This record gives sequence, C-alpha cells and structure tokens, in this order.
Amino acid sequence: MNGSFEIQEYVEAGRSPFAAWFNGLDAVTAARVDRIHPAA
Repeated sequence: MNGSFEIQEYVEAGRSPFAAWFNGLDAVTAARVDRIHPAA
C-alpha cells in the first residue's frame, strides 16, 4: 500500500483520553504500545 495518511488525536474538552490512558502505563508497556509495526 503506497500513499500517505494523517493520524489525528481525539480531544474532548481540551483533554485527550488516549494521553491520559497512555501516561498511566508503566514504562515497559508504554514502549510496547508506542512501537510501530510495519504491515505484513
């Protein structure tokens, strides 16, 4: 698949539910979530 796309973060009332969740993770788990895996 060739092309480009833009990922936007959902923000509600100036807060990001994802950021709140992500910031609560321990370092090892956050590193795993933050990794980008290439498509098969």
